[in-house]
Amino acid sequence: MTKWTLPSLLQLLLLLSLLVVPGVVQAQGTEAPSNDPTLKTFADANPGCTHFTDACQICVRREGGSFGCSSPGIACQRKTWTCRPQPPAVSPPERKQP
Repeated sequence: MTKWTLPSLLQLLLLLSLLVVPGVVQAQGTEAPSNDPTLKTFADANPGCTHFTDACQICVRREGGSFGCSSPGIACQRKTWTCRPQPPAVSPPERKQP
């Protein structure tokens, strides 16, 4: 049976915190843009726009009015929200018959 000492328990707690905390921080970071009041204001003023960018993130308008956004870069300098052209639909390549 393993006997845990105080230093080994502290090392274990430190290791676990290094594994868990970045995921929690990243998950919290991805929620903020979809709740960004300036994005909502811009989207409401541009109802035909479905893809948005602020030079840091790309967001899409989902069904029901919510937004899905990419994570911003670390040293990103935000600009005002703009409408991006909707990317073309990608069709699968045609299969040739032998």
